[in-house]
Amino acid sequence: MSKTTIPTGGIANDAIDSQHYTDGSIDTAHIGDNQVTAAKATGLGISVADQWRVNTGATFTSGNNNDDITANWERNDQDFAGIGSALTESSGVFTFPSTGIYLVQAEFSFTNRESSTNRSINSCGLRIQFDSGDDTFTTRAEQRTGSNNTGAEAEFNASCQAIIDVTDVSNQFFKINVEHVNNMKFLGDTNLQKSGITVIRLGDT
Repeated sequence: MSKTTIPTGGIANDAIDSQHYTDGSIDTAHIGDNQVTAAKATGLGISVADQWRVNTGATFTSGNNNDDITANWERNDQDFAGIGSALTESSGVFTFPSTGIYLVQAEFSFTNRESSTNRSINSCGLRIQFDSGDDTFTTRAEQRTGSNNTGAEAEFNASCQAIIDVTDVSNQFFKINVEHVNNMKFLGDTNLQKSGITVIRLGDT
């Protein structure tokens, strides 16, 4: 059986495929699918995915105001398994489990029926507010919605999202805030995502 030997001087430069090896690396087209081990793949894919919701709706009766959603938050527990460590929440303020670039999505359902006879909501804004470490929450995303139909019950929703660079989990937080004209009522549910948030870590900071 014949065999190939490598010359004493090494392989000539012109024998190397310059298209794939000029920088000393090998492109993915030349790596077998079964050669990528778990150790080599560390850091790829989503490492944190979490979902929370408000399990009970609430009415804010002060008009032309801003209100934080501070109560009745719960982590999704219906056919759900998050990825990685969960967020933590205290009085509506959320803490990230690790540093990184995060996608924060909020979606809330509202109704113009504050009581059996009062239907006066006509405008509200859903906000994601982030404290970057200076003890001040600043709006990073907002979506406005509303209804001018005060004669019949109506439901409407708003959603917004922000990509946030989290570099310090001890001092950076976010919360959900609603700005509204007239009284405002949002809807909650303990069995499905009626009003809540979804948070996904996209990558390293």
